[in-house]
Order: sequence, then C-alpha cells, then structure tokens
Amino acid sequence: MEELGQREEATDLCVALYPAVYRAIALYAGDRLLAEDLAQETMLRLWRERSRVSDMDRPDRWALRVAFNLAKSRWRRLRVERRDHPRRSVAHHEAGGDLTDALAVRAAVAALPSRQRAAVVLRYFNDLSVADTALVLRCAEGTVKALTSHAITNLRTSLRVEFEFPEEEDS
Repeated sequence: MEELGQREEATDLCVALYPAVYRAIALYAGDRLLAEDLAQETMLRLWRERSRVSDMDRPDRWALRVAFNLAKSRWRRLRVERRDHPRRSVAHHEAGGDLTDALAVRAAVAALPSRQRAAVVLRYFNDLSVADTALVLRCAEGTVKALTSHAITNLRTSLRVEFEFPEEEDS
C-alpha cells in the first residue's frame, strides 16, 4: 500500500512543475487552451508514475519531455484528421491590428519548424542548458546547437531586426 507521504510528495511536485510546463507548452504550441490540456495530461502521467519520477534527479526534465511528446502526438493526430476530413479543418486566421513586440516574437516563434521551436523554447524560455535541452529532446548536444542557431537565423529574418542572444556554452 502506498504511503500518504509519497502521494503528498507527488502532489507537491505537480504543483511545483505545472507552471513551467504550462508556460513552455503555451509558447511552443501557441495555444493556451491546448497548453492547459497538455500540462494537465503531463501532471496526470507524473501522478501515475510518481514512484518512478520521484526517484529521478531531474523530474522537471522528464515532465517537459512528456509534455513536448504529447504536443507532437496531438499535432500528428490533427494532421491525419485534416487529411482525412479536409472540409472540417478550421482555417487559421492571423490576428490583425497593431501587434506588440511580444506578440510579434510569439508569432515568429510559432512559425519556426517544430524542432527549432522546441529548442528555442527550452533554451531561452525555460533557461535549460544545451545538455538538458538535448536530454528533453532526446538528441545530441550538437543537434541542439544547430537547431538553436537555425532558429535564431529564422527569427532574425522573420522579425527583420538585429538582436543578440546569449552565447552558447560549450557544455
């Protein structure tokens, strides 16, 4: 029988991790309602796997990986549905009017290819190291550096501005 302490620990972990997971997925997906759903699903999976996750050194990295995988799975399902039912797909409308800098950046990030977007969100929004980002994305550190570099180039082009990003560390 599971101890009450382990459930309380898992509850505390969910409460602590939810905001960061939600914000990362909201930025990655560009949809707050979807981010809420995916963050909640991530916390449910954390709860179900609480005995295993609580023993991990970095359960936050596990939660981010689960959330990003859920987002990718959701998009794959939507692509299949849209392909099978093209008349039912909803057209995406761009927001009109004056956009603030934050909205322009958010739109530019949302327009990045999925893996570039994930690398930028994890590196700069979640402030993960190259090594931690590689763990979350399950790729080599060199791949993270390349994805980040390409994303920055794309953002500079799409935003038509020159801005500086922090230097990549070698670790």
